[in-house]
Amino acid sequence: MTPTLADKAKQVVQTLRDKGFEAYWAGGCVRDLVMGIPPKDFDITTSATPDQVIQSFKKTIPIGAQFGVVQVRWMGESFEVATFRTESLYTDGRRPDSVQFSTAVEDVKRRDFTINGLLYDPFEQKVIDYVGGVADIAARIVRAIGDPEERIAEDRLRMLRAVRFASRLGFRMDDATFQAVRTHASAIVVVSAERVRDELLRTLSEGGGHTGIRLLYETALLRWVLPEIETSAHRIDQLAAMLTHCRHHDPPLALALLLYPLNDSAIHKVCVRLRMSNHDGRRIRDMITLSKQIPDIAVLDTASHRRFLQNDLIPDAITLHRIIATAAEADLSAARRCELDRQTLIDHNMLMPQRLLSGHDLMSWGFKPGPHFRIVLTAVEDAILRGEVKNPEEARAFAENLLKCIP
Repeated sequence: MTPTLADKAKQVVQTLRDKGFEAYWAGGCVRDLVMGIPPKDFDITTSATPDQVIQSFKKTIPIGAQFGVVQVRWMGESFEVATFRTESLYTDGRRPDSVQFSTAVEDVKRRDFTINGLLYDPFEQKVIDYVGGVADIAARIVRAIGDPEERIAEDRLRMLRAVRFASRLGFRMDDATFQAVRTHASAIVVVSAERVRDELLRTLSEGGGHTGIRLLYETALLRWVLPEIETSAHRIDQLAAMLTHCRHHDPPLALALLLYPLNDSAIHKVCVRLRMSNHDGRRIRDMITLSKQIPDIAVLDTASHRRFLQNDLIPDAITLHRIIATAAEADLSAARRCELDRQTLIDHNMLMPQRLLSGHDLMSWGFKPGPHFRIVLTAVEDAILRGEVKNPEEARAFAENLLKCIP
């Protein structure tokens, strides 16, 4: 029988215990087990130091050994193995200034929320709960471990994490945690843009984004994370309605909904500030631009219409347009026409017609290269899209007639 991911994670624990160390599953995987959700990954916490972990396994990567974290490769899978530790402040907004190795109890108490502070013994099949996490899961509460002011001061990103867990799991923040987040919301600006981006996008796109946007607004985090967007109660209601219809696990699409009212330059600045990849930033900008053009497709000439439909991002643009229109109970006819026209072209193998002419062809006929080549080639492509040119011979005749008119 092929071992499951859980079987492999159990073997990692067994290997460490055979060496005389304490070892448990920890964090989100235990929370998911308690909730009856199959974990997608397993983190392991141990009394072994990073050096001892490295010595215990053949394949390891010291991804954060100075902070107590080693990646172990085991039977084709990767597991993060972290030494029991306490942490100092994250003054650079990225990682703790220092760590001290400690005990299992101390390790749990330095974690963020009670629901993430659980350990699990896979051999005794027993949850080890030092912080009341099991009760909070049953009550569907996101509660900081200990004093929420202290937990947030240690790592300001925990404010966004509280919002993400509450929205994704359908939980609520306890009053003390909520008030601490709201009080210190402005301090989120000290956290690195990459960490803020990742938490924001996960909040919007992992399910429960409609709840997430409301919590970001109610905790005042939104005005500091995305100061460029309107944050009136009415606008938040609109965004929540849109995110209800947004498909899961498409972060750029979710962010595009928030940035839609902005102009292209402003959208670009937000993407740069959040350190979005060039690919994702361009995708967001293009799908917004294309989506705004969909209502005007009826007035395009045949060639322009088909060029518009050729764009790879048209399906995303249609989805974006449809979500916004649906939430506003607006007319969807333009999106339907766009979708139907594109599918018709695909079905008839006409979306991307064969290229019948190139600049090399023009030169082989004795014409001198220059800016006019682009004009001629574009005109030939338009004629192909209109159905006026159907083969290389017709393309050549069309181009030669144009070139005769150019000095």
